[in-house]
Amino acid sequence: MPDWVSVENGRPRDIREFIRYAGSLDTDKSWTGLRLAEGESQPALLPEGHFRTHLVSLHLGEPAITERHVVGHRRRTETATPESVSIFPAKAPFVQQWQDRLPRLDLLIESEFVSNVVGRDVAANRLELRHTHSAGDPFIAQVLYALRQDAREGFPRGRLYGETLGTALVVHLLRHHAVQDGLGHSPRGRLPPNRLRRVVEYINDRLEMDISLPELAALVGLNADYFARAFKQTTGVSPHRYVVLKRIDRACALLGDARISIAEISARSGFASQSAFTTAFGRIRGITPSAYRRLSSELAGAIHAPAYGQWRRLSLD
Repeated sequence: MPDWVSVENGRPRDIREFIRYAGSLDTDKSWTGLRLAEGESQPALLPEGHFRTHLVSLHLGEPAITERHVVGHRRRTETATPESVSIFPAKAPFVQQWQDRLPRLDLLIESEFVSNVVGRDVAANRLELRHTHSAGDPFIAQVLYALRQDAREGFPRGRLYGETLGTALVVHLLRHHAVQDGLGHSPRGRLPPNRLRRVVEYINDRLEMDISLPELAALVGLNADYFARAFKQTTGVSPHRYVVLKRIDRACALLGDARISIAEISARSGFASQSAFTTAFGRIRGITPSAYRRLSSELAGAIHAPAYGQWRRLSLD
């Protein structure tokens, strides 16, 4: 649960002082600048105050009536319907009350993450999200569900996957839930060869590590959103997809050495677990790592066999 800053004294307080909350999932610091939490709030009255981070909330339960008063606007009573989205901008005071239990999936987005996505000047001067209540937005729902699935599976796709989804969500929020378009345009440029080479070399040198999107963007002095778009425009794939493909390439090379176990190859190729490695390998190569190793061994034997020798039978069994 996020900290709550009371307007009365300006000090952050544990929001559980006001809300009885039972949580079932909390990613804590698994992603840089993003935190996903799932749980249920009991009926409560939240006094005037604000969150220190942006909060995007997806309602998971039955229809529930809530009342919200955003400072400077009229009081509104709304019905939160299943999969409806509420957006609470950082440092924007409001009061809220509800009489029903609210099961929900929350994503906390730090201001620093937004700055890394769009650039500090844009974030400081042009970013102003709207208080949004009980809105239908399938894209936001899909992103939050994808993040939840990744968290439940133990983050097998690495930090870059979650942060790429978070970046796409921030861009979407600025385009569809801001007072005015927080971006103004979509970059269509390509990465210059020297910058692309720098990124590619950096990735290749750190394939076994958990690489983040802001980390790659900072390497070439770009914000995360511009970098992700420029990288895909240049290479034809997203940064996350590129990293996965390079990890699979490394794994294929290591599978040629029968002395190295599949588990060790998984770790040396940068996968969070052997199951995540097997899933990604099968999706890209169409067979399991073990089958690939057997096939490679048989092909090597066939190539080095005498010309008059008996052909060896190749099998994916």
